[in-house]
Amino acid sequence: MNEQLKTIMKVSSELMPLARFVGKENGETFPFKGQPGIHPNTTAAGWGAECKGYEFLPINIDTYEGGIPSGAELIMTDGGSMSAAFVLDGFDEIGEFEDMVKNPVYGFAPILSQPLNFYGIEFEEDYKVYEAHMQTA
Repeated sequence: MNEQLKTIMKVSSELMPLARFVGKENGETFPFKGQPGIHPNTTAAGWGAECKGYEFLPINIDTYEGGIPSGAELIMTDGGSMSAAFVLDGFDEIGEFEDMVKNPVYGFAPILSQPLNFYGIEFEEDYKVYEAHMQTA
């Protein structure tokens, strides 16, 4: 049976710089930031590495309509930094802790602190956006 993978969330180019991924090369793992307009697998492959999954995927909390992906938890960070992250018990807690951070960014992180795969996650890919980002980086 050839079932099509259901997209449960889409990560926009604008939010990709806040995303955190895990790469692996020569047996060593390393974190890396998302690049706007390009899939994280492509970013890792450009270094000769493999992308093992994500540590944090940001969402636009005002427009997000899905649920919490399997194996992940809903978190609020300060500007995407995992050093200042709050685990939320559900979407009903959105806004409750924003006074504790300067720049609240919501998203998903793996429950067990292990990188999660991209099952059901789509990344907005636009090479022109990526080129423009690389020229300003």
